Amino acid sequence: MAAQRVELPADVASCSIARRHVQDSLAQAPEDLRADASLLTSEVVANAVLHASGPVTVEVVQKGDAYRIVVGDGSSTPPADKGYQRDDATGRGIQLLEHLAAAWGCKRTGTGKIVWFDLPIPLDGAPTGGAERKSYDDPYPNGTPISLLEAPIQEMIRTAAHYDALYREFRLILELDPSGLEAVPGRLLSLIDELGSSFLGVGRAAEETWDSAVADGRKTVDLHFRFPPEAAPAVVRYNQLLDEADEYCQRAELLTLAPTEEAVTVRGWAFGQVVSQCEGEPPTPWSQWPR
Repeated sequence: MAAQRVELPADVASCSIARRHVQDSLAQAPEDLRADASLLTSEVVANAVLHASGPVTVEVVQKGDAYRIVVGDGSSTPPADKGYQRDDATGRGIQLLEHLAAAWGCKRTGTGKIVWFDLPIPLDGAPTGGAERKSYDDPYPNGTPISLLEAPIQEMIRTAAHYDALYREFRLILELDPSGLEAVPGRLLSLIDELGSSFLGVGRAAEETWDSAVADGRKTVDLHFRFPPEAAPAVVRYNQLLDEADEYCQRAELLTLAPTEEAVTVRGWAFGQVVSQCEGEPPTPWSQWPR
């Protein structure tokens, strides 16, 4: 197989495109390997989209029975393990690489960095990561079942794109004026750094269900996953900070416009469903959500 490479914008939609690119490139590989590659690509690309500048490149290379996926971005800062536990809500990227990849690493380039990982055996004599391998089909097997019923696909994509643009502009604000660390931009980004890449670690089944629905052009999709109930307060805090960020957008002169009513409603529904179901309430489909 010749190297398969795609260049993507630093946009939240690139995560799904990257997963599909890897799935297509590994069409002849075993299904378990393709699933691991898709999950790891999602984590690495999500980190690049959230913390780096574009474009993001994804390349799949085969050598013998091994495959290497290489993700490049415009930041020279290497990924860091922030010490999350397995049942934390997010931030599992490095843990996943350690458990699922045969080897992985990071290398600075003239324009930023690349993060690479090998499946299922190391290439070029690279040292292996952790020897133990675990299934992340369900990342929180003991968590509370969560159902996002009739999730509106295009509305969710537009909402995610808005907040992704806001996060990146807030990072630029802090680079130009670090005094904003205690203001809304600094507090929001500190929470994002604490949590990691939010709502991407819902497991292979949910990710594949979402990708299939997007590829099929469907309007809605039912997403089912598990979530650790002890992490629900962090979701509440995250949602409250996003409310402040929305008000900041309305007051400040930013490139990112204030969110639409649609974005605020979609966010309130999705976050609210996670929290309420962690507290034992039944799911409310999007079509029945007041708006």
